[in-house]
Amino acid sequence: VRMQEKVAGKTTGSPDGDLGIRPADPLPDNMDERELGDRLFALVDWARRHGINADDALSLANRRFAELHSR
Repeated sequence: VRMQEKVAGKTTGSPDGDLGIRPADPLPDNMDERELGDRLFALVDWARRHGINADDALSLANRRFAELHSR
């Protein structure tokens, strides 16, 4: 079972969907794997609640990156 299916119905962040972070927020110098994991999990949860499949979005980004850098 995919993690997105396991957490369906559960949310992170505030009830209005605010993750508490913004894309332009600077990352702390002391960020570790746990903090990064928490932020990634929150982002995937946000995407799911907005009808975006995070796996598909990442695959698309990987393909675009590969195409851009294979020229």
